[in-house]
Amino acid sequence: MSKRMIHIFLLVLVGLLSFTSIQTHAQVRVKARLDSAIMLLGDPNRVVVSLDGFSGNASVDWSVLDTVDELTIIGDPTTAKQGNQMQFALPFSVYDSVGLLLPSFPVYLQNETLYTNDLALLVDFPRRDSTLNPYRTIRTESATLADYKAWIIAFVLALAFIAILLYLFYFRKTEPAPPPPPPIPDPAHVIAFRSLEKLRGQVALEDKDYYSALDQILRGYLENRYDIPALERTSSEVVSLLRNEGIPDSDELRDLLSQVDMVKFAKAELPQERRASGWDRVRDFVDRTKRLAPPPQPPSPENPVADV
Repeated sequence: MSKRMIHIFLLVLVGLLSFTSIQTHAQVRVKARLDSAIMLLGDPNRVVVSLDGFSGNASVDWSVLDTVDELTIIGDPTTAKQGNQMQFALPFSVYDSVGLLLPSFPVYLQNETLYTNDLALLVDFPRRDSTLNPYRTIRTESATLADYKAWIIAFVLALAFIAILLYLFYFRKTEPAPPPPPPIPDPAHVIAFRSLEKLRGQVALEDKDYYSALDQILRGYLENRYDIPALERTSSEVVSLLRNEGIPDSDELRDLLSQVDMVKFAKAELPQERRASGWDRVRDFVDRTKRLAPPPQPPSPENPVADV
C-alpha cells in the first residue's frame, strides 16, 4: 500500500470515528478526542478524554498506549474538573509512523468502568522548502606530500631500526676472545726441589722404590734443565751427553747414577744413612746447577726505562 493510499484510508477512518456514538450510562458520557487528528512527524499532540455527568472520583487507564510502539509520551497526564465535568489529557508525539489507530481507553468510576471511542491519527512528513538549494557534495582537496609526512618519518625510522637489528645480529662479526696465555712452567730446579721434599717424607719406602723415585727426580731435572732425553737413556749415555755439552760436575753425576743403578738393578742393600746421603747429594747437585734469572740491565739511552 502506497503512502497516498494510507493517508486516504486514515482520513476516511477519522471521519467515521468522529460519528461514532458516545458511550453513556445513566446520563454519564465519556468521549476521547485528539487535539489534532492530522499532525506532522515529531510535532506535539494530546489525547483528551472528557467525562460529563459524573461528580465523583474517576481515572483513565493510559497503559493501553504501551502496546503502541510508534507513540512516545512527552509529558505527564493532567486532570481538570469543573462541576460534574472532568477532562483528562496526555501529551505525546510520533517520530516513525505515517498513521496510528489508538485503542479505547478505560475510564474507572467508583462502581463501574466505561470505555471511550477509538481514535485514528494521520502523521505526515514535513514538506521541503523548494526555495532552498539542494546540498552539494563536499569537494575534497588532492593529497600532497606534506599530508603523508608523519607516515614517511615513521617508515624511515622503522627501516633504520630493522637495519640496526640486522647489523647487530647477522652482519656484525665479533672477534672471538683470545685464549688465555699458557701458564708459565716452573723452573726445573723448583720442580726438583718440590719432588725431593715430597720424597723425604716417604720413609716407609723400600730401597728399590726410594732410589727409583730419586733417579726419576734427577733425570727429570736434567731433561728440563739441559734439554736432553735423560729419562730415555742409560746412566752412561746421560753422562756422555752432559760431558759433550761441557757441563761441569759430570763425575759426581756419574757416581750418583751408578749408586742408584746398583740399588735398582743389582738389588744392593745400602745402609739407611746412605739413603739420606744420596738425597743430599741430589739436592746439592740441583742447587749448584740451577739456572739463575739474568740480572736486570741498567737503563741506557737506547733502552730507557718505561714509566708505569
